[in-house]
Amino acid sequence: MLIPRRKAKKFKNSACKDRNKMVKRKTGKIKNGQKRAFKVSGQIWIPCSPKKCFSKIASQLDIPAEWDPFILHIWPLTIDSKQKKSAGWIWMDFAGSFFHCNVVIDQCQPYSHFSWFLTQHPRIRLSWRLTPENSGTSIEISIMREQLNYLTGMLWWKIRYGRRLKKDVETMLYRLKGALEKSCQGAS
Repeated sequence: MLIPRRKAKKFKNSACKDRNKMVKRKTGKIKNGQKRAFKVSGQIWIPCSPKKCFSKIASQLDIPAEWDPFILHIWPLTIDSKQKKSAGWIWMDFAGSFFHCNVVIDQCQPYSHFSWFLTQHPRIRLSWRLTPENSGTSIEISIMREQLNYLTGMLWWKIRYGRRLKKDVETMLYRLKGALEKSCQGAS
């Protein structure tokens, strides 16, 4: 005797559809970039023109800068590192974890925005935003690291690396301010 198969119910209720989306999001099928990332940001004002600030920040992918605690060594693969889609090979210290991988510039708007990301694991994005203010420039940096497993990964990163990463970002901003103030005073 054959037992008839039941047809799967289709949910018409919108709450069930939202629940299905949430289940998919938890399993990683639907990515929501901002929610699945560990983010650290900082901001500082520098009495220098946006042009000078941008050239100093964009040059960090040409040679390692003395003000940057993250990049230890870089091998540029393209001639001009200030162009979009330029690439390089980077050796990096990210909150005590040392690794090397490809780096690609994905956004470059001269004198206002510059960002790059790492192509392999761990997926890290570093972006700079420059805004002219009161005869100087306000510089905002944000570092995002994509989490593979959201709940445990986020908690583990906050406990293990969060404080050190915030300290490294603050140190980098103050070193950048010192280097830019030196070069601006030397030029005038």
